[in-house]
Amino acid sequence: MLEFLMAILAGIVTVVIIAVVTKWLWPSFQDKCLYKGIRIAGTWAISETRKGTTIKSGKITLKQKGRVITGSRKRTKTRDGKESAEGRLRQP
Repeated sequence: MLEFLMAILAGIVTVVIIAVVTKWLWPSFQDKCLYKGIRIAGTWAISETRKGTTIKSGKITLKQKGRVITGSRKRTKTRDGKESAEGRLRQP
């Protein structure tokens, strides 16, 4: 009977190990070490061309961890060319 319970426990432990590796460890390793896509992390300027004039209207800051991309944006000018209230609120 004890051998039967040990076999069941071993099966449960095996399932848990496989689940952890396939759900968290392997995808994390793949993103950090095996990712072959383009890296776009950094700060990017947003430019708009209106009536033949190009103006800088904001910026986007991107962070990348493998294929996962997060970021924030700050708009400094509206489409009319006026200063954006949103841009003023976010400036330090």
